[in-house]
Amino acid sequence: NYYPSLAFDGSTSGSYYWASPQLYSSGTHEGTNITSGYNGEWIQIDIGTIVVLDNLKIYSGQSTTNIPKTMRLFYSSNGSTWTQAADWTNLTVANDWRPGGSWVPVTKTGLALSGRYFRLVVNESLGGAYVSISEIELYGFVGSTSFTSTDGTVIYTKSSKASENIVN
Repeated sequence: NYYPSLAFDGSTSGSYYWASPQLYSSGTHEGTNITSGYNGEWIQIDIGTIVVLDNLKIYSGQSTTNIPKTMRLFYSSNGSTWTQAADWTNLTVANDWRPGGSWVPVTKTGLALSGRYFRLVVNESLGGAYVSISEIELYGFVGSTSFTSTDGTVIYTKSSKASENIVN
């Protein structure tokens, strides 16, 4: 129930979600994954062609500790050279993930990012040993045609301690 593809399956309920390896100690990432100098476990989508990403929504796994506190979005046209796109810092359950008692997505709008690959890197959790993402929704355009995140391929790379990569 923790596969990367679950973050792109259209379900925002929080019942099924992507969960990172347990590489966070009191919320601090202790793994070795680094993207353009930024430390953290990541989940990535390959849209399959260059697109313009305008907006995204990130839904948590509905835990009060195993959700992102600090994360960063990167994009790439080739899957190896990454550019920083957006930052979220000091996210809290009360103010960002569950204001007023209802779970809501964390969003970014007006991005205008041109890329094929989009990677979300989580640097800190809210105290848990792993992070969980219920859904990532990407919105943008290929030329004049809109796309959704379900059009791509999901790739998640485990830590260097794992024996192989998962590709869905």
